Amino acid sequence: MRSIRARLSRRRGQFTLELPAPATPDMRIRIIGLTGQTMLEKAAETGAARQLLDAGNLPAGLYFVQVWSEGRIVGTARVVKQN
Repeated sequence: MRSIRARLSRRRGQFTLELPAPATPDMRIRIIGLTGQTMLEKAAETGAARQLLDAGNLPAGLYFVQVWSEGRIVGTARVVKQN
């Protein structure tokens, strides 16, 4: 499993993920809350190493970002969203 970098964007509620390699067609990105609930899931943009996530509708708090490929987690990051 690889570590991915996540950082807040200047636009409120958006995160930028930097993957170690361009996303493959089967990649999915999930944002998981502290209770383990999937708060957001989307397909990764194929061919792009930089992924933009719009989490504006999520409340402030700590979240875990998971990158999935071929049915397993291939990368993780922690993100703190503030209001």
